[in-house]
Amino acid sequence: MTAPSEQIIIDPLQFLQVTNLKKSFLMGGGRNRTVVDVQCFNLCAGDQIAIFGNSGTGKSTFLNLLAGTLKPDSGSIMIGETDLTGLSESGRDRMRSQNLGYVFQSFHLLQGCTALENVLVAMAVAGIANEDKAKELLSLVGIPEKESSLPSQLSIGQQQRVCIARALANNPKLILADEPTGSLDPENASRSMELLKSLCDQNGCALIVVSHDPNIISCFEHSVKWEDLNKVGELGNES
Repeated sequence: MTAPSEQIIIDPLQFLQVTNLKKSFLMGGGRNRTVVDVQCFNLCAGDQIAIFGNSGTGKSTFLNLLAGTLKPDSGSIMIGETDLTGLSESGRDRMRSQNLGYVFQSFHLLQGCTALENVLVAMAVAGIANEDKAKELLSLVGIPEKESSLPSQLSIGQQQRVCIARALANNPKLILADEPTGSLDPENASRSMELLKSLCDQNGCALIVVSHDPNIISCFEHSVKWEDLNKVGELGNES
């Protein structure tokens, strides 16, 4: 059970502040490899930023730390006035369902559920399933006629649109997108990214995208090189 003191507070201006964040993993031979060492990263409400860099250097791990699905070894992730790293697992789950959306490269759609049901499942996690809103989201992403279709009956681009609708299902304050266009051809990649950015603008939702695709990075006014943000280096530090 989440303690009453774990109330999630979202600052309306600057709600994400990362300080001295580190994460390492145990490797063969009993050695620890540090993959994330971010000293400072801040984001204001509604900001959009792309993080670019080579694959396998810790970008996805960083997003998972921000989402609360991984716990750091040290450091803080302030969301409003609350340190995410100090919450219990249930507290992190609640924060994630209420305030974060996630867009994955490999989609992670439920194959036995229709497009509409995939969006509704995301809503149900936060306890606010609303079929009318789910249908509205599918209309916003341009596939209202596909609400009864299974993922296997959708094109790759259409599946990505379902993912975007699902990410917006609970009115998130922040969307994290991990190589969101990696499975798409260049034309669909550009369309999907512009759609995601536009919908985030309309909903006042901040957006962090990680990618190694220069065409995607060029869509953003603000971007940062992962190797400049992360003080580890490509191979990581071992101890």
